[in-house]
Amino acid sequence: MHTIEELAESVMDDARHEEARIERERDEAVERIRAQTAALVHGREQETLAKARRVQEELSRRASAELSMRQAQDGLARKQELLNGIFDEALARLDRVPASERRRLLLRLWTRAKVSMTVHHADVARKDIAFFTRRTSVRGDERMLGGFVAHSADNKVRFDGRFETLLDEVRRSESGAIAATLFGTKETKRKVIGKRVIQKKMKIITRKGGTLREGRRR
Repeated sequence: MHTIEELAESVMDDARHEEARIERERDEAVERIRAQTAALVHGREQETLAKARRVQEELSRRASAELSMRQAQDGLARKQELLNGIFDEALARLDRVPASERRRLLLRLWTRAKVSMTVHHADVARKDIAFFTRRTSVRGDERMLGGFVAHSADNKVRFDGRFETLLDEVRRSESGAIAATLFGTKETKRKVIGKRVIQKKMKIITRKGGTLREGRRR
């Protein structure tokens, strides 16, 4: 039989063992919690980093798209400015043609007007009044660079033979081809080639130019 001292010692050993087991389980639980917490924090960090990368990529994509759009708009504006400058110069050159060539151009346009309608009177550029005064009743118009607008007696039919209209016809019908010619070549050749193309088209238009319109003028 065990003595009381032996039983007490056995109980104490069991208690110590149990205490050690509890401590081990507590330490293991704490370590599991620490590991789970670290994994959760790491996961949250990775998720936050992934979100930050996605936001950064989206902002970068938008900035790149906006930059590309601005560059395209700037390029288009520069091209339009170049095209406008060439047409403006072409109009100025048309106004500066020699007097004999100017009379031939006006005569061709006037002949077309007479064939197209019965002319009663005409609004004409101040510079061309002398040409028209012996042909019809005229009113000078300082807004016109050159040419005329012929009217029927009731003003329901008119023939637009203004120089500006001739150039507008070139612009409407040939802008695409002229732009392709301009912007498909090197920068140093653009203006020269553009001027040559417009001059060629102007020669064609001035041979058959002018616009007949029906309906009362507003």
